[in-house]
Amino acid sequence: MSTYLGLGLSLRAHPSIPRCSNIIWLADTNYRIDLDNASVRAYAEDDALDMLLAADQLSYAMTTGTAFSGYIEGQILFRPTYRYDVGTDNYDTSEKMRTPAWTGSSRLFPFAYKHMLIESSGA
Repeated sequence: MSTYLGLGLSLRAHPSIPRCSNIIWLADTNYRIDLDNASVRAYAEDDALDMLLAADQLSYAMTTGTAFSGYIEGQILFRPTYRYDVGTDNYDTSEKMRTPAWTGSSRLFPFAYKHMLIESSGA
């Protein structure tokens, strides 16, 4: 059995993985939020996580089955953590003005395996 991760990548699962209650993915996936920088910052400041999650690329990829098929992510209860000015709670004020996001390094991907949704092709 293999799981498609997106971008042409798949993972051949060890036979014991479907029997696990939780699987932790550690990855640098660089998924972003599909909103302009000002909107992301404003929603983050207002703790409007539902608006941010609705535009989250990883959430979309999982919903459409184009990445991490068969897994569900734990609930996100915090503001995007990428990218703060060093030593502050201020989002990036450098000339790059990076748009805040939840990245693989901040989410830690606490996925649960959806046993009933994964089918083995027998290959």
